[in-house]
Amino acid sequence: MESIKFKNPFDYLRRTKSSLVLPGLMREEIVSKYKHQFETHSKKAVQAIDQLNRFVVENGSKIRFNYPESKYELRKLRKKLKNPAKGISVSVRHMPSYGGHVLIRSWPASGLM
Repeated sequence: MESIKFKNPFDYLRRTKSSLVLPGLMREEIVSKYKHQFETHSKKAVQAIDQLNRFVVENGSKIRFNYPESKYELRKLRKKLKNPAKGISVSVRHMPSYGGHVLIRSWPASGLM
């Protein structure tokens, strides 16, 4: 969240003193995808290090890999989503769900309701 893709929207939010609204369903989708990618890449790293260790001649020179625990990384991600950058406030909104569908109420453009 420190790339240029986020810099301009974050600058706008700071300048207007606005906050970002993140639907709870979207947050959980982000966390789910992150968890899948994290575990996939961790497994690939373990496999690559195992293959590399096959070429190491001395046992004391083998590479050790400390497998990161995804639950701690997911906690850090959720924390980062709540506070993505200095001066940016995020509110996570959980919308009601009925029968597997999320209902979003929108008012008519005339503003009569």
